[in-house]
Amino acid sequence: RADLTPDGLAALCAGALPAEALTAGDLEACCFGPAAEVIGDRDGAIAWLRRDFGGVGVGWILLAAVPPERRRRGVGRALVEEVATRCRAAGVSEIHTGNCAPRYVWPGVDLAQT
Repeated sequence: RADLTPDGLAALCAGALPAEALTAGDLEACCFGPAAEVIGDRDGAIAWLRRDFGGVGVGWILLAAVPPERRRRGVGRALVEEVATRCRAAGVSEIHTGNCAPRYVWPGVDLAQT
């Protein structure tokens, strides 16, 4: 899987989460930066980061996006499993979704779908 740029992630999100209207700038602020990584391609992507708190490794899934035509084919599951594998290798003991201040992007859930 190739790493995506903010523009590439914005293009993916435009198809996967159109009601969110996420821009490359929005995604760069929330999904890129120190300790963060975006993995995937036009078939699906996941943004996550890892931080240490007093020797305890914690991971956050910031965003997961899969276009409608690729859903129900295991793309999202494979992305989450990849993050879990990387977290285990780094000694992370917890993985969270949607609560990594100040990066408030819900992990690939269109609020119209909740």
